Amino acid sequence: LGCVMNVVFAESSQSTVNVLVENGCEVVTPRAQKCCGAPHAGEGDFKSLRELARRNVDLFLTWDLDYIVADCAACSAETKKYGELLHDEPEYAERARIFSAKVRDISEFLTMIPLKQPRGEINKRVTYHDACHLCHLQGVTDEPRKMIESVPGVELVEMEEADWCCGSAGVYNLTHPDRAEKILERKMANAN
Repeated sequence: LGCVMNVVFAESSQSTVNVLVENGCEVVTPRAQKCCGAPHAGEGDFKSLRELARRNVDLFLTWDLDYIVADCAACSAETKKYGELLHDEPEYAERARIFSAKVRDISEFLTMIPLKQPRGEINKRVTYHDACHLCHLQGVTDEPRKMIESVPGVELVEMEEADWCCGSAGVYNLTHPDRAEKILERKMANAN
């Protein structure tokens, strides 16, 4: 669970679980999980980041999991780096590498498994904004588009500057609201 996804976008996180279950996945959500550490990394607090990574590795590897799926691009980006982050800690190096190898963003994971065909159509023209943590840090760009295009009736129209920042950049929109608003305005103009 992403900290923000879990609280601010709880409905989206629940929808993620519903889609996984509907498509035959067994979903386990360990209650004791901690923040992935992305906000800490962004602020240069690598001591806390390492502690959070160790705790998550310890917790998640107690389960026999095939994959660790995140519906927050910042979370999947950060947890994919645990193996690199803890590579110099003998007790954690191999376990963190195993953990990171299991991490998938939801869009990646859903393109890996057979999905039930939708029962209806959504006749809409839509566009897609590449989340920075997804496209720039993870190189995941095709999978979200494939998911959108798999919905019957949906026409995907590429947005100009789709991979440009929207202004959020973690907490940039909170720390620099005026600048973030200008970046967002440009993004929204491209979405129209």
